[in-house]
Amino acid sequence: MYLGIDIGGTKTEMCLISSFKDKLEIVFRDRRPTQADNTFTGYFDRLRELLRKNLDKNKISAAQIQSIGVGLPGAVQHSKMVQGSIPFLKGIDLQEAFSAWISPLVPNFSGSFNFENDANCFVLAEYLFGAGKNQTNIVGITLGTGVGGGIIINGKLYAGSRGGAAELGHIEVIKNGRECYCGNFGCAEQYLSGKALEFFYNSHSSGNVQVTAHEIFQLSSKNEIASKVVSEYRKILARFLADVINMLDPSLIVLGGGVSSEKQIYSGLNELVKDSSFIKPAPPIVQNELGGSAGVIGAAYLGFNERGFV
Repeated sequence: MYLGIDIGGTKTEMCLISSFKDKLEIVFRDRRPTQADNTFTGYFDRLRELLRKNLDKNKISAAQIQSIGVGLPGAVQHSKMVQGSIPFLKGIDLQEAFSAWISPLVPNFSGSFNFENDANCFVLAEYLFGAGKNQTNIVGITLGTGVGGGIIINGKLYAGSRGGAAELGHIEVIKNGRECYCGNFGCAEQYLSGKALEFFYNSHSSGNVQVTAHEIFQLSSKNEIASKVVSEYRKILARFLADVINMLDPSLIVLGGGVSSEKQIYSGLNELVKDSSFIKPAPPIVQNELGGSAGVIGAAYLGFNERGFV
């Protein structure tokens, strides 16, 4: 049994997989809000209860878990998230923290722990089981609470020398733009994440109700503010994708995260990207095939493969 945990700014998803060989054998999947502003202890207690509940429901012993793979919203180096968007996870010894986390369920857990950037887990899963099958050079970009990236080069996940490769959300897309938590200004994450979309719409709307990113796309055909926000979003996204293509020349870009499920962003997107691409035409830009669970599947796979893929 291979346990995967995908920790995002909005939700945490967990899955248990019994096989990756012939096909994915998923025993269970479940999720809960991350509550990123919460405490380390409170978060880990709720995460353990999520696991306990699903193990009991499926009549599985925690001792059957062979490995635990965790996707994290930041750069991971030597079992530490050295930079990232959830403060209580930054800088801690993840190996030690998750050993303590599993010990009430398995006092002498002897399985492996594997920690990786969440977007790397996403692109790994899509390469192996989703939209990137039969490709050798792909880029995965997650457009969710934040913006992340992962790179497969010649069939290998590229993590960089310090675990910080493909932090595409921190490429500058607007000169002297909005301040980012990373300390820079104008980062892609501040313009292309779901939270950014909501900020731009809600800050220009006279209504008191906070509208979600999904609702903004739904309103775009009949609401002038929503229409302008979505139009500007698509323009910035196209320029951003062209920069990524010019830098890495992938054969495919696969998009993930909540915003990637909005059909409007794909209509005419390749044409918009082509205008700013050095080599034309631009490679296909497609929606992921594994849905919101790609990241957690990739995290679980890390243990199955014992990181030999990376």
